[in-house]
Amino acid sequence: ALNKDKVRRQQQVVVLVQVLAHEINSGYKYSVVPVESFNGVKLHNLRHLAALCDSCLEPFLNFGLEGGRVVTLDTSEAVQHSPEVLKLNAIAADRSEDLRQPPTEEELQMWAEVKAESMKIPRESALREQGTSSFLEDEGEDADGVDTLPWDS
Repeated sequence: ALNKDKVRRQQQVVVLVQVLAHEINSGYKYSVVPVESFNGVKLHNLRHLAALCDSCLEPFLNFGLEGGRVVTLDTSEAVQHSPEVLKLNAIAADRSEDLRQPPTEEELQMWAEVKAESMKIPRESALREQGTSSFLEDEGEDADGVDTLPWDS
């Protein structure tokens, strides 16, 4: 978000700079356009988008762009062809090292709040879906459930 639009700490604008050439995203010609949401969840920053993509169990990856446009990719095809897309475009890795780190508890809490607001669901439901340890501890459950988060597997 632009500084005047920021409502949370570490909030950033996520920008699609270029659609990489490959048959799985054929027809998309966008460049330099803000990405506002992923599968209906407003984005907080690039780490948030990376975590949402990594944990996505939906059949499609829907990137909501500024102006109501949407880029939709088949999840299984995107995962399957990612190494090929990177190689074809001479890219060494799909993300920088800092984006490979698991989210902190603070980030999970913040992202749950963003999801709750985006999806108009109770904050507790968003926390439960993310499996944050503080939510599990508050409920008296075993906090080890955090080990089952999708990005940990």
